[in-house]
Amino acid sequence: MLPSWGRIVQLRRRIQVTGHGSYIVTLPKEWIKLRGLEKGSEIIIVQDSDGSLRIIPSPYFDGSAKKVKATISSSWDSLETILRRIISYYIAGADVLVVNVERGRLDSKRLAEIVSRRLMGVEVVEESSTTVVFHVIASPFSMQVIDTLKKLARTVGFMIDDLRASIARRDKEMLREIVERDDIVDKLFIYMWRQITLMLQGRYAPQHIGLESYADSSLIMMAAKNIERIGDHASRIAKAHLKGGGLRERSPLLEVMNDMKALYEQTVDAFLSPSPEEAERLIAECSGVRQRLAEVAYGEAAGPDRIIVESLSRMIDYCVDILELTLNRSSLRKLF
Repeated sequence: MLPSWGRIVQLRRRIQVTGHGSYIVTLPKEWIKLRGLEKGSEIIIVQDSDGSLRIIPSPYFDGSAKKVKATISSSWDSLETILRRIISYYIAGADVLVVNVERGRLDSKRLAEIVSRRLMGVEVVEESSTTVVFHVIASPFSMQVIDTLKKLARTVGFMIDDLRASIARRDKEMLREIVERDDIVDKLFIYMWRQITLMLQGRYAPQHIGLESYADSSLIMMAAKNIERIGDHASRIAKAHLKGGGLRERSPLLEVMNDMKALYEQTVDAFLSPSPEEAERLIAECSGVRQRLAEVAYGEAAGPDRIIVESLSRMIDYCVDILELTLNRSSLRKLF
């Protein structure tokens, strides 16, 4: 008996030859039933980068495949705990999310609002005092993975770009907008995670969501995580300065923030078009920005300014990580 999603099974088949010289391999009966196929059903055969073949039922592309359902029976009072479970099932590939709660223990409307803000393409289709049912309506093909990554990177870039001006001008409204944009960053990152998870489960081939290979997907996911963490630190700086004052007008840290913005943009460009020479050049530039940060840190290391120093240092670390992934991506392309 074949298992459902999430487990790998190896089966042996012998190649048969018809009288017309065509080659035939039979498919397991259990797999046919499990995927809801029958005589005349269409399948898609994809050749992977290693030369192996992957068989994917056509219904996964036309939306007629059976929906994967997850049920969360909650006895918790914590909204955060329930939200974490919903996000985990969303990433794992659930198409329908059913949350059952005890009457009066949870504000279902509040939960629906937060889920809508945190997860892309999720809508409430049923709601009562004890049950909330979410449907994931966003297709994995709504955006190619590389386009999701670019949008994620641009959003974080805008956050960094606005930080310098908002801190220097003590513009609290813009600082609040930067903090709010972190939700968009998380939303895009989680959506990309779901896309890649569905692909790794075998529902789609890498090419169907704009990836070059399975190996490339791991590098893109790690780069996306580093970009998401850079966004977290931009939000952290904004939150610190909402509580405190701004930097003095000619603070050297403002110039380092400019350097960080340029470094980040070049790092993302290098990853998208991997060149080992450019990656090595930018890794050296990271050391230069880190040195300039260290030179001004001692005079700017109190209150919110200390948060800037710490977060800029971490941002540089994440840029180095992305550039090392760029080297890996370049090598992968040359080998295969």
